[in-house]
Amino acid sequence: MALAQNWFDFIVIGSGAAGSVLAARLSESADLKIALVEAGGRASDPAIADPLQWPYLQGSAVDWGYRTVPQVHTAGRVHDWPRGRVIGGSTAINAMAHVRGHASDFDAWTEAGCDGWGYRDLLPYFIRSESSTFGPSALDGDQGPLSLIQPDDPHPITRSYMAAGEAAGFAPIPEHNGGRMVGPTVNTLTIREGRRQTAADAYLTPASGRPNLTVLPGHRVAALEFGAGNRCRGVTLAHDGGMRELHAERGVILSAGAIGSTCLLLQSGIGPAQELRHIGLAVRHDLPGVGRNLHDHLLAGGNVYRARRPVPPSRYQHSESLMYLPRLGGGDHAKAPELVLAAVVLPVVTECFSCPPWARPIRLCMASPIPEAVARYAWLRRTLARHP
Repeated sequence: MALAQNWFDFIVIGSGAAGSVLAARLSESADLKIALVEAGGRASDPAIADPLQWPYLQGSAVDWGYRTVPQVHTAGRVHDWPRGRVIGGSTAINAMAHVRGHASDFDAWTEAGCDGWGYRDLLPYFIRSESSTFGPSALDGDQGPLSLIQPDDPHPITRSYMAAGEAAGFAPIPEHNGGRMVGPTVNTLTIREGRRQTAADAYLTPASGRPNLTVLPGHRVAALEFGAGNRCRGVTLAHDGGMRELHAERGVILSAGAIGSTCLLLQSGIGPAQELRHIGLAVRHDLPGVGRNLHDHLLAGGNVYRARRPVPPSRYQHSESLMYLPRLGGGDHAKAPELVLAAVVLPVVTECFSCPPWARPIRLCMASPIPEAVARYAWLRRTLARHP
């Protein structure tokens, strides 16, 4: 391959929620040459586009198939940790709910020293990214590449679930991203014309004709390459049984997710020096924070009900509503919620239970919640029982 075909201004690693956006936005500058590297292939499996199929993409060929180490707080169990290995990354296998988060989530970053990452700093970019049914407004856009919808005819179980939450004293809110996050709401979904819209669909597809953007599916990063002054100047890729080197004139951008980006840094000797030496890796830069402080949310099954009459299938993605609850015992409804409950139309079971093949349940990593959450579930069950 000609030398010029291996030189780029920027190399972006990973084509998920961050990588697709970065590659597309950078390639808007015609004088920049961009390479986007993705270990997985193109999203050719029709199940990816079908919103109803997302539970069954976990563990498939488009999932990295990560598993945790035994977890102390879940009785030593090992849990699946699905991550997308395909163009579009995890936006190709997730449940399509579009939730920005509470403003305080971002403001905590600025308090920790990340200037420019507060909610008001990021809000213009949220608005620019979306075409929402609530836009245009001070909080929602209507001209962006990412299409956001809400169910126009929620499932009967969804309607009953939201009514139960309202009867329990939680006023409904119009949407996830409207500022206030206490109460039930129908989900905001990344679905366009009945099909899943991944980050790649929204950003890479419109950019696919640009001559300065090269997308390389099926290429796994084998190593980060460094030049003078320990500056990362390129990558070595493995593909089709062979190897290939790419060189970056301006920079290499890691956007392979919390797991993938961290692994590449550690394998390259960037991380806590003592731990790297312990596993036989040469230390390039002692950076203790790499691989630390990872937090994931607990996702636990709550109540399961036997229906008295046939339950119609979901028209969307099986989980059309979330209910945000404040701290147990009351709390400021303007603050971030303490707990989020979901109404799911399909069976939701722990991996510890066997299930007949015809049931095809959503498998969850069921955790043992902290005592406050256990009390919250008990309180909610009692409250809803009084308001059937």
